[in-house]
Amino acid sequence: RFSVDYQLQYAARDQSSQGIFFMLRQSLDGRGPETGHLQNFELAPWLNGINFDTSVMYDDNVTRASVPADVLSDTVYRADFSRGWKGGEYAKTRHAITLNWGGERWANYHGLDRLYASVDAKWQYRASGAFAEPIWSVVGRGAVENFGSDLRDGVRLGAGGAVWLPLTHRIEMNASLMREARNAKSAVFDGQNAVLRAGLDYNMLSSSVAYVEGEWRTGDLTSTGRPSLSNLAIARSFVSDDAFTGGSLTAYRFDGRSSLYTIGLYVPLGGRDALDISWRRVNAAPDVVPITGPIRYRVNQLSIVYQQNF
Repeated sequence: RFSVDYQLQYAARDQSSQGIFFMLRQSLDGRGPETGHLQNFELAPWLNGINFDTSVMYDDNVTRASVPADVLSDTVYRADFSRGWKGGEYAKTRHAITLNWGGERWANYHGLDRLYASVDAKWQYRASGAFAEPIWSVVGRGAVENFGSDLRDGVRLGAGGAVWLPLTHRIEMNASLMREARNAKSAVFDGQNAVLRAGLDYNMLSSSVAYVEGEWRTGDLTSTGRPSLSNLAIARSFVSDDAFTGGSLTAYRFDGRSSLYTIGLYVPLGGRDALDISWRRVNAAPDVVPITGPIRYRVNQLSIVYQQNF
């Protein structure tokens, strides 16, 4: 299955970020892989095997900087394995647990390299098997991360709820509201966010899925750039960023808001694999405006992911 995803994030003022993401997934058990865009309540084939994803993504602002001179771009390569289990399936409810582990390697800025392991737990409820009946979910997540940058090492936690609803035989809607938190070695990379997500999927005759998604965050933002009195005046904390050589860049944490928009295409390549291509656009800005004027950053990401199920 193949997909393309475009994401646009807008915060405030004249800065924003965009990204494109490509994904390919393959299932080796003769069944098509289940994805976040296809939420069949009765079937979840991906829970019965190991998924392997490999991807490449171009990011045009890895520093999340607001000043053009501080903006750095790079390409990241990722490999990810996941294994899921489902249990307790009844007429109206079910639950599932998924484990993920993998790593990311950046072409130039190896301080951003990452190894991670995570677990997701989900409980779902559907009142009936009627076509228009929504699926309600309660979700909990936890992850451990180890970066090339020591300051970023830490854990992530998240909890919230989600809903999936078919609008027509081809159009599906999904939405979620989450509370996320991160605890890192440096306070600059700690953070808490409230996250609202919403999306629409269009199932094509070719079995491909075109989708659009929006995400809105409020809470903590992190940005890296050269020392700036404007940033220091509104930052909750700051530290010399060890992810970039030379020690000339400083990482700042602000209270702020961000918005993210994605468009993508998910294309099955057969019964055992798929490709996802997407473009993501992100904009973010601190809540407090310094005397020198608003601060804002933009990010664009273009990604291609190939997925395979064993």
